[in-house]
Amino acid sequence: MRESKWKLDPMHELQDNVYQQSITIDQQNHLDQLAAICELGRRTYFAQGEIFEWRAEVGSAGENERAAARAGNRLAGMATHAPAVASTMIRTAGEQLAGLAAMFRAGEVFGAPEPVVRSVLENSAYACWVMDPQTTGIKRGARVLAAELTTVDHLRSAIKEVVGMDGEDYKYLSASFEKLVELATDLYKPFSEPRSNDRKYTVGDERYPSFTRAVMAWADGPGGGNTSGRGVYGLLCSDTHPKGLAARLNWHTGATPNIAHQSVTLRYLDNLVTASLSPFYGALVLLASYHGWLGNSALTEFEAAYEKIAPGALR
Repeated sequence: MRESKWKLDPMHELQDNVYQQSITIDQQNHLDQLAAICELGRRTYFAQGEIFEWRAEVGSAGENERAAARAGNRLAGMATHAPAVASTMIRTAGEQLAGLAAMFRAGEVFGAPEPVVRSVLENSAYACWVMDPQTTGIKRGARVLAAELTTVDHLRSAIKEVVGMDGEDYKYLSASFEKLVELATDLYKPFSEPRSNDRKYTVGDERYPSFTRAVMAWADGPGGGNTSGRGVYGLLCSDTHPKGLAARLNWHTGATPNIAHQSVTLRYLDNLVTASLSPFYGALVLLASYHGWLGNSALTEFEAAYEKIAPGALR
């Protein structure tokens, strides 16, 4: 157990507050193991792509869709955009895993990991939604176009508030958005922009899901096991957002009334790593399956290493 203490007596000045941390060598060794598997997950993304020079294998879904696109099938061409978008999501999740590893090695486990774990889960779940093997190439194309429209629209709205409509970034995003609208209108008729305030776009029958729904979709799939996607994501959001003292379940009163103890168990940290790596691994597998890369040595090495420290987590 990792523990820290804060003095909460409001009558004391700030400079009198107490901050102490304690950790054993064995506990830090465990944190280092968690860091190593997070780092390996990130390396696996790059390694499996490099093995195949980032090219789809002959006979794979990826190569078949590329062949159709080369023959002039524009819907197939849109479908080939899906793995590129999913790949950037997985890469982003991998960079965040590296950040999580740095926290573990530094012993920063109080409130720091949860926002990063949430972001890994979000990126991985959306990648799984884009690359869902149960859907068709046409629907994958629609999903990725819905993702492009929604995220560009949200970003340009935020940038407009910062730099105004004359800003170069706003102009670039607006031009990109108009091209995406033209593409959606041309390929997936009828298409119309959403009228609701959440501005989540629907292309064909594919609506860009909320964060919670994307995580639920992953959890309900083969990689989620018996996990409640809504529950896990809700907990990570709760630990990311501001909250009062009563909602801090890992705080308790110590021997001295005005000293609050905050404790974090290694089991809890193991669960955070599972909440990151299980969807990340699921996204890696879907990308590998699409390109015909399943069974590659990099993915096998990651599976064996994770099974060693978390038996059954990837089943």
